[in-house]
Amino acid sequence: MSAPGDPSPSPTHAALHAPWRLQYLESIDEQDTSGAPSTPGTLKPSGSFLIDYWNTPHRDTQNHIIVRTADGMILLNGFPYASGHLLVALGEARPTLLDYSPQQRAALW
Repeated sequence: MSAPGDPSPSPTHAALHAPWRLQYLESIDEQDTSGAPSTPGTLKPSGSFLIDYWNTPHRDTQNHIIVRTADGMILLNGFPYASGHLLVALGEARPTLLDYSPQQRAALW
């Protein structure tokens, strides 16, 4: 909370604005969702960048993946909310954390 007369923003929703994410948000409409077949040697985008990244380990450097294991990956977030933000994800997409085995959940943490 700001002190009286302090010009810093208050910790409200408006203070969470991240203008550097605008480029990403505007590019969503430009992504290929046409249903056209993929080019030979490439995978058709799944609609989930995490699934796409998991399925293309040869592109780890391009996708900013810094660690890949049999269970998941750690990557740099292209449009972070805070400096130094990392994204940790399990490789297989499942609806909830409880849909993973205890060993997979342990690997995530």
